[in-house]
Order: sequence, then C-alpha cells, then structure tokens
Amino acid sequence: MNAKGFFMIRNGIDAYRQLSDTMKQLARLQKRPVYDCGDGVYETVMTGAGPSDFEELRRERMKGGALLWDNTIAGNRFCGMSAGADDTQGYVSLAYLPGAQELRVAVNPTGAAMPDRLGDAPQHVGSVRLTQVCPDDSAGNFGMCYLFALGEGHYLVYDGNGDAGNDHDKLYQCLCEGLAPGGRPVVDAWILTHPHWDHLAGPVKFAKKYGDMVEVRNLLFNVPSLTASYFYKELGSLAITRGLWLRELQELFPDAAVYKPHTGQRFAAGDAQVEVLYTHEDLYPHGQLTNNDASLVTMVTVHGKKLFFPADVGCEKACRIVADRYGGYLKSDYYQAAHHGWDTGALAFYSLVDAPEVLWPLRKRDWERIQCFPATQVMVKEMEEQRRRFYIAWDDNISIEL
Repeated sequence: MNAKGFFMIRNGIDAYRQLSDTMKQLARLQKRPVYDCGDGVYETVMTGAGPSDFEELRRERMKGGALLWDNTIAGNRFCGMSAGADDTQGYVSLAYLPGAQELRVAVNPTGAAMPDRLGDAPQHVGSVRLTQVCPDDSAGNFGMCYLFALGEGHYLVYDGNGDAGNDHDKLYQCLCEGLAPGGRPVVDAWILTHPHWDHLAGPVKFAKKYGDMVEVRNLLFNVPSLTASYFYKELGSLAITRGLWLRELQELFPDAAVYKPHTGQRFAAGDAQVEVLYTHEDLYPHGQLTNNDASLVTMVTVHGKKLFFPADVGCEKACRIVADRYGGYLKSDYYQAAHHGWDTGALAFYSLVDAPEVLWPLRKRDWERIQCFPATQVMVKEMEEQRRRFYIAWDDNISIEL
C-alpha cells in the first residue's frame, strides 16, 4: 500500500473515533471492524441495534451539522449529516435496518454528498421514453444500456454496453432522437452500476468520440476499494475500472459532478425519481465479493410507474438482503432481468417485484445457452404462458413510452 492509501485509511479510522466519542455506545462501536468502501468512505456495522441507537447517533451528529437527507423506505431509516454547516467538510451516512437489527455508519471525511435533484428545475416537460439499447452481438458485444428520455433533450442513462462494434454510435443516435438540428443532448445523470467491461467500457468509447457533443452533468457510481475481499478473477476488472475507465470518463467529461450514492438516498432527474436500494456497502462483512454483487440496485418512479433495476447483482446473500429489506415495496411495473437472466440469486426477489413487463438485455447467442439456469427457466416458462410481456433486445433497440 502506498503512503497516500495508508493516510486515507488512518484518517478514515480517526474519523470513526471522533464520531464514536459522541456516542454512549463508545465501546461497542470501537470494537466493530471498519471496512474500506473506496473513495475515502469507511463503514462500520452495529449489530443488535434498535431504534434508540439510530436516533441517538442521528441526534448527536446533528449537533453543528446539517441534515442532507432523511428518508424512510419500507420501514428502513436512512439519513445523511454533514460534519459542518454544509457537506464540504465531509458527511456521515446512517442506515437503520430494523429487520436485520443493524445500524450501518458510513463516513466520508471529504467530498460532497449527492444532492436530491440532478439537473434543471423546473422539471423537464413532455412524455418520458425508455429505450433499451441492443448490444451488437455480431461484433461480440454484450451488456446493458438504458436511456430515459426526460423531455427537452434531457436524459437519465444507465451504463453503456461493452466497447466492441459501434454501440457507442447507436447510443449517440438515441440521445439525438427528437433534437432540433444542431441540438446538444444533456445527460442529467449517468448511472454506472458496477465495474465490468460490458457496462463501463462502452461509456468510455462513447466519451472519446462524443464527449464534446454531449453535456454530461453528473456521473454516479459506487465502486469498491481494491482492498475489498474479491475473487481473484475479479480484481483485474476492478483495477481497470479504478485505474482507467473511471479516470478517463472524468477526464473526458470534465464539467460533470461525480457522486458516490449510498443506500437510502433519493434524487430526481426531470420527472424521474430514483431511489438507491443497495450498494456493495450493504454486503460487508460478507467476504469473497464479485463485481456483480457490487451493483447499484435502484428503483425509478416516473409518471406513477415503478421500474426496478437490479443491474447484475447476483449472489444469494446480496439478493436476499434486497428481498428481506424491502419485501412488497419492490412491486414494480417493469423489471430489468438481473444479470441478463443468468442463474443468479435473483429469484429471491423476482416474485416480489412481480412486474408485468420484463426488460431483458440479452445476446442472441446466449438465448439457448442460458435456459438451463433456474432464473431463466422461470422467465421462459412465463413467456410461453404469456404471463408477462418480455422485451428482449437482441435484434434492435426497444423504446417504451412511460
């Protein structure tokens, strides 16, 4: 570990000690492990916690600080407080999860917290269109890419497929649909769900060609630290994400604000309201993570419709956390098939989501191959019985008016 990394960890631990001094549960908190969550964020978990623990810590952290967010989702409490009058001196994120009797405390000693509105106010007007961008299978590309057209040339974007073929051109064409000649698309928020080639390499290729032709205002990602416990094969992807892809995106979109979303935060982009339901921070102290399990799991609500985006979250532990924490709150109108429909732990929450419409970013070459897996078998059977409507983007883009 280099000197900078050492001092970041030491400063993070010092921040926890300072935080602990304000608590009656000093001994309990100091004995808990501290997890390096990347980007200067450190987390600890108090087990056996009750509502009074949350309220006491929240009350103590409000002394001299500012409340940044305060949300209740399915009975779970989430709030963020700055260290000073604003968040320029860092902030603390609290999550009280009564079902698990956990109090999760994440400290970011520096940097700004994500605001509750990304983009212009007043809200953009007109219909909202969701486009599922089809990856170029003939070029060997795959992945996931979704665009919410928010009106007036504004967008909310998820990922961007891999960088094989010309999918970056297809993405730009989608962004320019309906624009006046010479118009410049505006991406109010670009959500990068997790550190894998088929989700992040495409946005980088796009940025290299179209970075000067698109205004990207906010980049959102929560990527683990390289010190996290990972399967060996996943370290290379995590390293290239941190060392190359994210760095290039920030250089190519120099005016974009960069935020690390935490579970329980909400933000608006145009008429779309986005809730962060899960990040890799929820999985500690569980070890042996995969990059899929570091996915941002989100819920988008627009024009009264709910769209559930679990990205590639996969292991049984991660999916069970989402299912147990939110239960029936996950019921949605649209469901993005987790991990492209591969065999994952997604069945833990699939029946809770119970969406009549399923979005399936899938390569044609995978269609037969993945049908041996339980999650895919369930969806194929439902498709044959016409129980749900499936949008499979293996030939062309699919757009849906919301």
